Amino acid sequence: MLPDINAIHAAKDNIDIYKKYFQASTIKMDAKVMASVFVIVADNEAEVAALQHALDVWLLGKLQFAEFEHFPSVDTAQKYKLNDRDKEMIQAHQARIIAGTQEQVKAQLDDFIATFEVDEVLVAPLIPGIEQRCKTLKLLAEIYL
Repeated sequence: MLPDINAIHAAKDNIDIYKKYFQASTIKMDAKVMASVFVIVADNEAEVAALQHALDVWLLGKLQFAEFEHFPSVDTAQKYKLNDRDKEMIQAHQARIIAGTQEQVKAQLDDFIATFEVDEVLVAPLIPGIEQRCKTLKLLAEIYL
């Protein structure tokens, strides 16, 4: 979702302003809202935690996101030495991530959709490996399709 409660309220306020002042045109007849969120869906909480830690390490954004040649693997993330500042940054960006088992993710995504009154959600499964990304999308599809 967003870094903190103030950002969440600001985003909600901005969406409300957009909808209030939206002017229809011949191309766009009504206001639509799309939001993006990092999503991780896995079979169990241990797998979720491992995948999320890889995303956490990447989101540190060191060297302007050029610290790693590729998105860090679960193994690389586990071996990564976190300093106190890294730990603070990881804690600060937890609200930007929806992660869990299918049931947990459905509850979080439904809340996200309701909170922001979005029409569409752009899911960003930023996790290591194409297989894991596809698995997240498959598990997500099982929830909503």
